[in-house]
Amino acid sequence: MVDPAPQPPARPRPVRPAAGHTDAPPPKRREPSTRVKICGVTRLEDAEHAVEHGAWAVGMIFWRESRRRVGFEQAQLIGASLKRRAEVAGVFVNAPLDEIERAAEACQLTLVQLHGDEGPQFCGEVARRTGAKVIKAARVRNAADVTALRPFHTEFHLLDTFVEGRPGGTGQAFDWELAKVRRAAPKERAPKLLLSGGLTPDNVADAILTAFPWGVDVAGGTEAAPGRKDPALVEAFIAAAHGARTIAEPEGPTPADAGPGGDGEARGPDAPAAEASAAEVLPAATPDEAPPSTSRFTA
Repeated sequence: MVDPAPQPPARPRPVRPAAGHTDAPPPKRREPSTRVKICGVTRLEDAEHAVEHGAWAVGMIFWRESRRRVGFEQAQLIGASLKRRAEVAGVFVNAPLDEIERAAEACQLTLVQLHGDEGPQFCGEVARRTGAKVIKAARVRNAADVTALRPFHTEFHLLDTFVEGRPGGTGQAFDWELAKVRRAAPKERAPKLLLSGGLTPDNVADAILTAFPWGVDVAGGTEAAPGRKDPALVEAFIAAAHGARTIAEPEGPTPADAGPGGDGEARGPDAPAAEASAAEVLPAATPDEAPPSTSRFTA
């Protein structure tokens, strides 16, 4: 009797995953097209609420004359609570460098917002000594006020509204079309643009679709009283800002806004052409030019 030839081992039958189950990694969470900074925060509960509802950053004002000035101990609590959860900005107006450095360290600031007459060299020294990213602000009356920011090679530029004799917190908006003249000199990267001044849940979408900033900054438009946030207004503002560009832009991030560290400001379909036209008639500023109008303070 001849022994039968050996048979190959049976292959195990594949096990199908249960319905709804997949081994593929979860899709990467896409950052909002426009970041939101909630400024003028003085209370921990307001800071926590803003971040829980999608704020990219919260801002605390250290300027002594502000109605929204934060207490130092409260600023320390807010900074510690939001560590690694959101950006924490300190707003200063012509403050001494040592004072900014102490506040940045004690309150764990990741952003320093300068609203006074600070020059480019001072801004650079703030970044070096604090390790924080710097936001340089300008109060805007005309295109010259916008282009005056060109010598400031900070991480962010912020455009606010100019009102004679009033440092900020006026609740007034400027002509958002002026933001389009902000253009870097040849071979330079434009800092990210933050838009501020008179923004509310009702107008922030229009502002975004006009200027296409990287982010928006609001204080009074989300308040129940100076320094005290209205939770419903905060939620409405963040929702309006995050949803503003979902229809106006194609699916997927633009090259200038590919994620949290994307270079340059976010752009809309028509923004590059409009910026190029403005740049042709507005010569680039040189480092020796003094900015004609820098901001006093955003409230």
